Amino acid sequence: EKNYRILSSFEKYVKEINTNTLKWGPCHSENFWKENVKRFELDDFKYVNKLVELLQSEDAQTRAIACYDLGEFCRFHHFARK
Repeated sequence: EKNYRILSSFEKYVKEINTNTLKWGPCHSENFWKENVKRFELDDFKYVNKLVELLQSEDAQTRAIACYDLGEFCRFHHFARK
């Protein structure tokens, strides 16, 4: 039990985005973005850039979710709104 660790929602997001396939779920919600938008500044906006790459995915659902997530990033990040 002491080795059991629950992944944070951001860690789950990172794990999912690294598969290059996105699926609708709690990591793609308004609440997720409100709570985690600042974390997307990590490594020179690495995961924002990854979302931009996923806009070229052959999977329509992945493209749709990437669009949604980029929109939420722009909606909640203070620099993106300027």
